[in-house]
Amino acid sequence: MISIGIVARLTSLVVAALMLLTTASLSRLGAVEPFRKLRSAIIDRAALAYLDLVWNISLKVGPRISLNSLRLAVAFTLAMAAAQLLILSLIPLGSVTLPAILASCIGCLAVLLRPLLQVRARASEHAKGIRRELPYFAILMSISESVGIDLAYLLRRVAETKLFKYIRREAELVLRDSRLFFTGIVEALEFRARLGLEQTFSRFLYSYTARLRSGGNTLMLVREWVKDLLSSIDFEWSEFVNDASVIGQMAVALFLITPLLLSIMMFFMPGGVERFVTFLPLGLLPILIAVVEVSRPKTLDDVHNVRLAPCIVLGVLIGVALHMSGVAPYVSIIVAWSTSAALGMAIMEKRIRDCMRGEGDAIPLLRSLSEAKRLGLEIKDSLRRLAESPELSPATRSVLERFLKLTGMGAPPTYAAAMVDTPSFLLRFSLYALGLIMESGGGDPQVLEEFLESVRRIHEARRRAREKLGLLAFLGTAIPIAAVVVIYSLHPLFTAMDSASTPFLPPLSIGAEEFFPRIVTMSVLAAMSYAVVISRVIDGSFVSRLHIPYIASSVIAVLAYSYLMT
Repeated sequence: MISIGIVARLTSLVVAALMLLTTASLSRLGAVEPFRKLRSAIIDRAALAYLDLVWNISLKVGPRISLNSLRLAVAFTLAMAAAQLLILSLIPLGSVTLPAILASCIGCLAVLLRPLLQVRARASEHAKGIRRELPYFAILMSISESVGIDLAYLLRRVAETKLFKYIRREAELVLRDSRLFFTGIVEALEFRARLGLEQTFSRFLYSYTARLRSGGNTLMLVREWVKDLLSSIDFEWSEFVNDASVIGQMAVALFLITPLLLSIMMFFMPGGVERFVTFLPLGLLPILIAVVEVSRPKTLDDVHNVRLAPCIVLGVLIGVALHMSGVAPYVSIIVAWSTSAALGMAIMEKRIRDCMRGEGDAIPLLRSLSEAKRLGLEIKDSLRRLAESPELSPATRSVLERFLKLTGMGAPPTYAAAMVDTPSFLLRFSLYALGLIMESGGGDPQVLEEFLESVRRIHEARRRAREKLGLLAFLGTAIPIAAVVVIYSLHPLFTAMDSASTPFLPPLSIGAEEFFPRIVTMSVLAAMSYAVVISRVIDGSFVSRLHIPYIASSVIAVLAYSYLMT
């Protein structure tokens, strides 16, 4: 049964096609200049927007119609392809005809392959998520083994709380299988290990179940696994620092050398080169972001970037309005960039700061609890004193107060730790481990000391990475200023070439008064792109306080350029 939403989407698709055909017919009224401009300004954009609409609707509607039958899937795909080719043959797309047809065919093919690709993508994402969460789960297993909690209790707590996302799903399946298909937890764990969803996770489960069946010391085994997994975290962050340093240095060198190389190329290959200058950074930005997202270790921190979309849209609208009113492109970009960055920092900066402070406060929090445990004090009483201590940040103290309030109302400590609102996963994880110790009856000081050492290693790996990347962050601030230096060096050469008359060199296709602003615009876009990437690398958000030195450098470069050109 096709729902109303599917009918509405298909209706909007037909209406969009009719509007597109109407606009195309208007452009054929004659070779009048306004209609030529209409075609160049509307037809191509409308066609591309229509293809985007087709893509989205096909991906949402197609699988619902054809998931249950391969014959229906093939028929739906062929019908969509035929409809798109018919419509595209009636539209004077001009230069975008072939890309439009290819995009349409690829979109229709994606409808057929989407169920298979979606399953594979989700399986890969699930495996990577398990690998990210495995070190923290191994630490919890080490604590549970040390304080005498059995594995079934830990799995129930993990399955019933929202500390983990992917390990939680595995815990739910293990508990379900142990009740319905097997005689106990051990057989269910072996079954999950045989599935091989993630290689490291499977080896961890195999080794643990083998040690259980042999009657050996599982605590020593889990501790060895914790050491190996923490060493892998250190290696991942150090490897990421090396990769980010190489990528950052290459990006800076490219943005610094490109203006000079393109300026020299203009003497020998005039025409078309200047168009490549302006938008080079925007072409490199998605590539740099993709490389960073793939290579950056995930921290599991709750720093959202979805809220930045309105800020970016508002900044773009302001920049477009300024540019259409006659303001220089580089000035419009700086104003739009500053607006988006200011609004984004107003939204994200507090959360980023709370995340950093929460991660840093986890170390003194656990150290104080370990010392109090040696003196014979209870963890809950020590947390009450720490909630009033000026040693911790206000955000961390409010988290502790919330945790104590929930436990005072009768919530289990592990549930209370999972429900506190903090962007720092390391702080929430520390409270969760403390809650596990509290539920076991208290434990001994050695358990807290081992847990403190594990948290310290995770924190130190991230801190060293941020310190090493700090120099790379400020290296990119030289891009706009270096572009002005290049302009200052090339200005006499451009002046001489404009006045020289020789048959050995072709005339310049563009003058200095037009080419130099393009270099400044490119340098501002390069600084903005570099700031976005470095903010994502260090702070985990696309907008942070790291944008401020880049904006200041761009403003200084624009002022210096204006002074030199007067």
